Formats: sequence, C-alpha cells, structure tokens
Amino acid sequence: MLLIYEFSFQTILNASLQSVFKAFTSPQQLSQWCAPNNLSVCQFVGKVEKNEDFRLVMQGEDGFQQSVVGTYHTVIHEHQITFSARWEDTNDHTKIAIDFAANSNQTTSLNIKHTGFKTKNDMVQQQFVWIDCLEKLSLLLLDVDDFSSRPSMHKIVYDAASNASPT
Repeated sequence: MLLIYEFSFQTILNASLQSVFKAFTSPQQLSQWCAPNNLSVCQFVGKVEKNEDFRLVMQGEDGFQQSVVGTYHTVIHEHQITFSARWEDTNDHTKIAIDFAANSNQTTSLNIKHTGFKTKNDMVQQQFVWIDCLEKLSLLLLDVDDFSSRPSMHKIVYDAASNASPT
C-alpha cells in the first residue's frame, strides 16, 4: 500500500480580500513573493485562469534556477484557486487548493491544502516553502520592500495538520 502525504493550514493576512486574491492572480505580484528563502521569481509564464498551464522559474543569487510547472483547475474570483504543480525536473504531481475568505475589510483568511506527496520529507519541505512564501506575501501586502531582514512570522502563519492517507 502506497501512502500519499498531505498537509493543510490556515492563516490570516492583514490585507483586504481583493488585495490578497490579486497577489495570487497577478503575474507581476506573484513574481514578488512566490519563491522561498533567497530565491526570487525571474519568470512567470501563463495565465491564472481555469485550464491554463503555467511555468514559474525561480533563481538564486548564484544563478541556480528551479522551475515549477502546473495547470490551474479552478479560479473563482475572490473565493478559490485550485491547481496541480510539480518541480519541472520530477514527475511528482501534487494538488493545491486555496480558499479565500474576508474576515473584515482589512483581514483575509486563507485555507491551503496541498496533497499528493510521495514522501514525508517532500511534504515537510514543501510546508517550509509555503511558510517562507507567505511571509514574503504578508510583507508585500504591508508594503515592506526588504525581504532579507524580515522578522520571523512562523507562529503567525503556520498552523498545519499533516497526515498520510493510503491510495
């Protein structure tokens, strides 16, 4: 029996639903936050629309590049985005579902579920990728320019439940 690993978590961002949703659907804004650690997005090709493919290329300070490719399955304005994704150099497809909800005019809840990991290590590594990217996003939404000296916000962002399910 093959185990498939998944995780989900909730976070609240200090920004309006419109601003948060735009950060997930605007290639220009995605390019500003959607890469972990010291990586930056050097290219985003695609449209954030149902049944559209995308390719996001991340680059480190040393020139090393890594790409994520996938397909958007659902894009419901200010409500939900679902997509499949994989690192371009692997054949390990995962699925991501992001639900958006306005708490008030200035805060937005995100529920993120990421499924389809073949190993626990891959799942845990991707959790840290999400945490780092969401920290960058939270600072972008607060209009903070320098991500390199950002304070740790893991306790604010990360409340994950991980499990494995048989397939």
